[in-house]
Amino acid sequence: MKLFYKIYLFLMAGILLMLAIDGYLSFRSEVFQMNVDMQDDAVLMGRVLSGMIRHTWKKDGEAKAIELIKGVNHTENRIKLRWVWLETSDKTNCPPKVRLEKVAGAIKGEITTVKVERNGDEGYQYTYFPVTVDSQRRGALELVQSLKQLKEHVHKTLKRALIHAGLLLLVSGFLLYTLFNRLIGKPLNQLSEKAIRIGEGDLHPDLHIKGRDELSNLAAAMNTMCERLSTAQEAVRDGKQKTHPRHRTVAPRRATGHTGNTFRRSGP
Repeated sequence: MKLFYKIYLFLMAGILLMLAIDGYLSFRSEVFQMNVDMQDDAVLMGRVLSGMIRHTWKKDGEAKAIELIKGVNHTENRIKLRWVWLETSDKTNCPPKVRLEKVAGAIKGEITTVKVERNGDEGYQYTYFPVTVDSQRRGALELVQSLKQLKEHVHKTLKRALIHAGLLLLVSGFLLYTLFNRLIGKPLNQLSEKAIRIGEGDLHPDLHIKGRDELSNLAAAMNTMCERLSTAQEAVRDGKQKTHPRHRTVAPRRATGHTGNTFRRSGP
């Protein structure tokens, strides 16, 4: 049965490896897709609002545009908006919440996304959508998304993947054990026990393994071998009895002289 358990453990290790790889790839794919969705949501909102802000800024001035942004914040919970000036770090002049070197792309007119995670903080994703309202200064919409939802989704996805992998491992392990024990484990055990009995002198052809595979062929070959060995053993035993019989009759021999002649010793 040692060979059976080795094969079984090897197959289970292979299944576990495949489930782990599949779970890891699925996990990475879901996390990547959620990151993409978050970024797409921010970019879409930035595109919609940038035109409105630009129009309001030019028509009604900065105060009305800032008021528009605040009004959107009251109705939107997933994404918080703020107007920032990109080329300043003065806190009284609406600077970005991230370091200026990280918004270099936005200063060049590119949509820029920055993730900030600190110890003990849930983390945030900042998306900067450039909006041209002043030729002297570069402004942008700062769209802030909490990473708490992403982390919760990651934990749920990981937990779900582990549960699915565990259930698949248990079910496949049970099915493999049942199938292999029937097709390989028991036949191997019968062959091993018969080999030991042959070594002890048991030459009865009593192996019965059904099927048309190699193990059933091996059982049939062992039965044939036992029959031939038993026949050869009986032949050798019969030959020894003929060569060395147990009772042999031997006729006694008598010493005789010349017929009709008697030797007598003559006197002086």
